Amino acid sequence: MVFNDGQVVSVDADTVIGRIVTAPGVPVIVDDPEVSRRHWGARVVDGRLLVTDTGSRHGTFLLEPGADEPRRVERGQTVEAPVGTRISFGSSWADIQRASPAIADR
Repeated sequence: MVFNDGQVVSVDADTVIGRIVTAPGVPVIVDDPEVSRRHWGARVVDGRLLVTDTGSRHGTFLLEPGADEPRRVERGQTVEAPVGTRISFGSSWADIQRASPAIADR
């Protein structure tokens, strides 16, 4: 994943993205007041990147390749984020790229 603040993160283990992360997993800290402490999580299962909104206040949105509008990930919902997806949260975003060998091209 490549974040708008320049962070590049390879999801090789459970990853938690937020403003202040105090949860199990690999923390990714985002300096954005609109991002919840534990905003969303990512993990790879069978070559697919799965994204879960962990109860964020402002929501997590996925804009998948070819889509005209982003779709909201509901609190507690887990969805697949294919390569090329942009994940928006707060005023931040992350692009899904095949940087991790665990993520399959689909």
